[in-house]
Amino acid sequence: MNLINKDSKVLIIGSSWGCGEWGDSITKGYRQLHPGLEFYLKEYGCNVTNLSMGGISNSKIFHRLNEHIQVNNSYDVIIWFQTDPLRNLKPYADNIEIFKKNKEDFIVAYDELLDSIYDKFNSLDLPIYCLGSDTKLNLELLEKYPNLYPVIPSIIEMLGEVQVKIWPSDWIKDPQVLKSLSHPLVDYLHSECEPKLSREWFFPDGLHPNRKAHKKIFEYLIDFKRPESSLQ
Repeated sequence: MNLINKDSKVLIIGSSWGCGEWGDSITKGYRQLHPGLEFYLKEYGCNVTNLSMGGISNSKIFHRLNEHIQVNNSYDVIIWFQTDPLRNLKPYADNIEIFKKNKEDFIVAYDELLDSIYDKFNSLDLPIYCLGSDTKLNLELLEKYPNLYPVIPSIIEMLGEVQVKIWPSDWIKDPQVLKSLSHPLVDYLHSECEPKLSREWFFPDGLHPNRKAHKKIFEYLIDFKRPESSLQ
């Protein structure tokens, strides 16, 4: 049984990657240029609600989802674009100690943040289908959570690109973070955590999948078979 059919009722949740293609508009500046996956699912015949919002953390995504399903819980499929777990630390000045750690301790703390996020989503007791967007899904951690189903562990890798471990989202520009970063962590971030993404899939802004990439995500999803455990 396919995960998504032409008459499926689909809920998309995420940050900017869930919104679609981003870039500069001649008249309106930097903005969403194309609704991406939402567009292709609607074109296919699905009834789609998209709660994604640019720049929000996984915690805020969770709260948006939790509030919404209290009112409307009739979806066939819930798709979550996982974003950078470090965004959960906003305001960063209140959680600055994590950025003072060495590389090894920083990665442990990073994975602990991700684990706590998975625990929250799993607690909703609904099947949630997970996509790794700017941050790759942690498949080992997800094994503990029966309501979370990894569909695309890394959109970046699905597109044939190289996925970095730590995505440098808005925290990398925060003045307090920049002052606090340990030297080993700075070296690690510069050597291993700078995304180098192709124009084919990430033009025009170089950081978000474009409409062609979202069409590829759509094609993957409509061919994906629903796990048997989610049918119980």
